[in-house]
Amino acid sequence: HQNMQQPSLKSALLVLFVVFAFLLQFPLISIANQEHIIGNIPQLYLYIFGTWLLMIVLLGILLERNRLKS
Repeated sequence: HQNMQQPSLKSALLVLFVVFAFLLQFPLISIANQEHIIGNIPQLYLYIFGTWLLMIVLLGILLERNRLKS
């Protein structure tokens, strides 16, 4: 078995940036841009802020794991 290395912090951050940049681009955002109201909040707002919150949580986990390794 080859010893596979963990992805570097820079590459993991780059992947997260690309994924979340893709999630916040026009084709996907237009799917959430509907007249639906969920809990008195428009669906588009929930999509944008939910994606933003997910990005912050994943970045926090990634950076914390990196801090604990060093």
